[in-house]
Amino acid sequence: MSVNQRASLRQGERVVHTLGHAHHSLDHFFSVLGQHGIELLVDVRSRPGAKHAPHFNRRRLEGELTGRSIDYLWLGNHLGGRPDDDRFYDAHGYALYKPISEQEWFMKAIGKVEYEAERRPTVLVCLEEEPERCHRYHLLGKVLVERELEVAHVRRDGSTESHDQVFERLGEGQIPLIGETVWKSLTPQRDAGP
Repeated sequence: MSVNQRASLRQGERVVHTLGHAHHSLDHFFSVLGQHGIELLVDVRSRPGAKHAPHFNRRRLEGELTGRSIDYLWLGNHLGGRPDDDRFYDAHGYALYKPISEQEWFMKAIGKVEYEAERRPTVLVCLEEEPERCHRYHLLGKVLVERELEVAHVRRDGSTESHDQVFERLGEGQIPLIGETVWKSLTPQRDAGP
């Protein structure tokens, strides 16, 4: 998406940005948000603390946003990649996205994101910088695209990659040779059982 395309985003255009804060400085992070005219940050971290980047802890981030006229909404309790309930994990600790995506609380929260994105520039924020390594791409992006929203994954330099571009770059359109692929996290999100 070019700068002109970003500048032309208007109410009702159904675009959701995603961004991983990684270890950005606050100045860089807010510069990237400014490039996209973000007015609402939706925190989708299950546990919004950042041991190695304390400036991204929930309370501090929320305070920093207030001073920059960006609203903050935490939906990590419904859209985070690490739900509390054991039934959303397999025996090896991988989060199972299909049952998560079917929950009423998940669908209501996705509906809230959709509603907000139609009204103002919105970004989903998590820790992982690379979208393909985060539930922003594998769970949230997939569901939002199915709901006919455009998903723009914002990269470190402020450029964007559409959900389809990430999909193509990863070669996910190829048919698996053996068995059926299970829709789950790429890495264990919880310790495996006994």
